[in-house]
Formats: sequence, C-alpha cells, structure tokens
Amino acid sequence: MQAVTHLPRRRKAHTTLLPLLITLALIALLVIAFNVWGGQAPAARPIPAVGEELPINLPMPRAQFKATVIATPPVIASPSTLPLEHKSLSPATLDEMPIAADQIVAQINGAILTTHDLQVIVDADRAIATLLNSPINTAPTVALERLVNGELVRQAAQKTNFTLDPSMIAQSLQAFLVANQSSTAALEAALAEVSLTRTDFDAYFANLLLVDRFSRLQSQQFGLSGVAYLQKLQQDAHISFGTAATPLLTQSTSTLAPFMPQTAPAVDAAQPVSMSVRPLTAEPVAAMNDAVRGTNIGDYAPLFTLPLATTSSTPSNTLPLTLEGLAGQPTVLSFWTSWCPYCLRQTPILVAAAAEAGAAGIHFVGVNVREEQATVQSYMTTHAMNYPIGLDSDGQIATTYGVTGFPTTYFLDAQGRIIARHVGALTAEKLTEYLQQITIPN
Repeated sequence: MQAVTHLPRRRKAHTTLLPLLITLALIALLVIAFNVWGGQAPAARPIPAVGEELPINLPMPRAQFKATVIATPPVIASPSTLPLEHKSLSPATLDEMPIAADQIVAQINGAILTTHDLQVIVDADRAIATLLNSPINTAPTVALERLVNGELVRQAAQKTNFTLDPSMIAQSLQAFLVANQSSTAALEAALAEVSLTRTDFDAYFANLLLVDRFSRLQSQQFGLSGVAYLQKLQQDAHISFGTAATPLLTQSTSTLAPFMPQTAPAVDAAQPVSMSVRPLTAEPVAAMNDAVRGTNIGDYAPLFTLPLATTSSTPSNTLPLTLEGLAGQPTVLSFWTSWCPYCLRQTPILVAAAAEAGAAGIHFVGVNVREEQATVQSYMTTHAMNYPIGLDSDGQIATTYGVTGFPTTYFLDAQGRIIARHVGALTAEKLTEYLQQITIPN
C-alpha cells in the first residue's frame, strides 16, 4: 500500500500552490537529477560550499542534453527583504473555509497547500519512475517538504516578477523525453496509469524549472549555498502545518526522512498515530548530562537554556528555562507562535491540561519562536497561559529540535528522552494518549 496515494483528491487546483524541487540545472547542459531539498534538521547535514550543486534529489537517473535557457532578466532580492503578507487565520476562520480541514496540509505565508498539491508530487514521481523504468526511493515526508520548500521559493520569485519563457519549458520537457529515449505518448500513458492530468504535470514540471533557476541565481548573488538560501526563506516565513500533515510528520522525530511510496504503509488520518517507543528503564537523572542527544524517538532531547517570558504575575528574578531544570518529571515541550492558527487552536487544550498536570507530576513548557517578548506576553495574558514559556528569539533551539513548522510538540519522559513528537494541532484525546505514554507506571 502507498502512503500518500490514498490522500483525498481535490482537482480544484490552487494556481499559487505548485509542487517542488526537482533540480533541472539549466546552463549549457540541462542536468535532470531527481533530488529533493534535503529534509534533515539543518544541524544534521553539512552545508555545501557556495557554487556546489544544490542538494535537490529526484527519482530519475541523470540524463544530460543541450537546452536553450530563456528567462526574463531576474530581479535579485535579498531573502530578508522579501516582505510577505502574513495572514493569520483564527480557528473559527479555519472551520469556515471552503477547503475541508482534513485536506489542508500547510499554510505558507497565508497560502494554503492541500492534499491535492501533495498528491500531484507523489503521482508525478510515480509517473516518471514508470516512464524511466526506475524504482522510486522516496517518502511522503520528503514529498511534503518539497511542496513546502517549493512554495517558499515560488513566492520569493513572484515577489521579484521572475518568470520563465513557456517555450523554454516546453523545449526542456521535450529534451528530457528525447534524452531518456521516451516520447510524449509514453509520458501520457504513464500519467494515465497514476491518474494524473497533463495539466497538473505540466504545472509541476514548470514549477521545478522556475524554482531551480531562481534559487540558484539568488544563492549565487548572495554567496549562499542552496541549503543556506532555503533555510533563510524558512526562517523568514510563517509555516504552520494542517491536519493532513500531522500523520505524515508525527510518526517519526527524524525530520523528513528518506521515502518510498511503493512500500510505505497507508496512513489513515482518522486513526491514532502508532508510535514506536524505546522501552523505558529506570535510569539516573544525572545520566542526562553525558547522554548522546538527538531528536529521534528514544533519544535524549537536546539541552537548552532560554529566558522566560514574564508577565505581571511572574517574579522578576525568574531563572532561565533549562532542560536540566525539568529533569525528574515527564515534560510536554511545545514550540509555537502567536500567528499560527493551529497553535491558537490547541492553546486552550494545553492550558486546561496543564492546570491538572501538577498533580500527575507532568511539566508543561512552551517555547515561542522568533517573536518579541511584548507579543508573547500579550498572547499569554489573553489566553491565561499557566505554564512557563521560553523565548527562542533567534530560532536556534527550534532548529536544533528540527522544527520546520508550527505547532510542534515533543513529549519527554522523566529521564528527558523523547517518547513522541506531534506536528500540528493537538486534540484533547490525542494529548491524553501522549500523556499516558510519558508517565512511567509505578
């Protein structure tokens, strides 16, 4: 069974939401390599030097052929000077949207990405694999990251009015088919086999070319590696994950792990997420300081020290928030922002649970990412948040924890080991399930 191929289809495509990142290096030669923007947490992957090939992998063998590059002159703009209108949607607005909640994968700077957009990437990958008689070695989480990262680059390109000539796009596709001893008829047959329309595939292919060309120009202009440029876009963006992304990202704490659509089990969003948990054993809390740390299930969580957000009721001499200070009790560690609609939706659920958590010996801790203290204080007061909030003002702790969107919540046992990671809004029922997992039986 295939992991993403059972996603509900929504053929009413959003013109501003196209899939992503297959590298088609268009210089004298067009090199097609089915690569994706790597999905490891930034700290886990070395960043290539300026000028190196972008880490963008696709599921097809490399094929080289000559192609003419025709593009409108690009307007080069710094990633940090691309202001986008961040539209924060309230939970009520989410409920009233014409798109069903279970079909929303993510919101990127106010733009909605749907299960249809994700399905196009998966189907296109399968069609290309059929066309080239080459097995796919990818995963739904990677397809999701390509979708999100592609939208980030597409939005940046749109801000500079960067476009590619339609004739070049058509020529590039034809050259690809010729280089791989294939034809338009064979492509059509492969698309029909996966029920993907030619319109969707053409948009997919055109977006790959645009994203690759624009990101290369930008990274070269500013002396950044491809990964560093993409990370900059991610840091400056408002990314929140919807209901449809939760089962894809919650199953493992390895951010965007390698993917294989042919063999990955189907995920039913209506069913509880099955977590693989390392058996718990009684260990001294002191062992935390010497432990090898990571963000996978069973790993000891990375250490951190953060200043606490203060309110009128907070003592002025409050000590910093540290992971060591939470040792000895299970902990719910939630990364959030005030602009994330799904964070807003889960806030009252966390507040209600935290009020009862003391008796059960469970810490609730929030980490606000990249927002001013005044903004955080206002949010805390408005929502009567009754648990400590750390200020990750530069986003470094979120990066260390592999957080790519919000909300992201980690569940730690009393020894500081990661028992579960949930991406997207928590429900009261799901939160209860996780709390049971991190509470060690007497």
